[in-house]
Amino acid sequence: GEGADEGKGGGKGKEGRDFEVFVGGLPFAYSAERVRADFGECGEMGRCNIPLDAEGAHTGIAFINFLTAEGMRRALAYNDQEYGGVTIRVQPAGADRAEGKAAGRGAA
Repeated sequence: GEGADEGKGGGKGKEGRDFEVFVGGLPFAYSAERVRADFGECGEMGRCNIPLDAEGAHTGIAFINFLTAEGMRRALAYNDQEYGGVTIRVQPAGADRAEGKAAGRGAA
């Protein structure tokens, strides 16, 4: 289409990307549907993007947009926690995912 349709959510609050998280290291034994359902327990979700490979299996990452700060906060609590037998990373989607790369920038 012409122009981005960001911000024009389906009528349920504004769906900006203020509360979007990046999840990395997801267990391949879990389906995308299970990941979506499990993180849905954190709070109301808007867009949930779990990229799939050519065979239709997820690639171990997800971008999940929560509609509230509380949902995002609950999801972020899973960072460095065990999930499905592996340790996952959950970080704000806008954050620099290269560990510590931007840390301390601007600090005196």
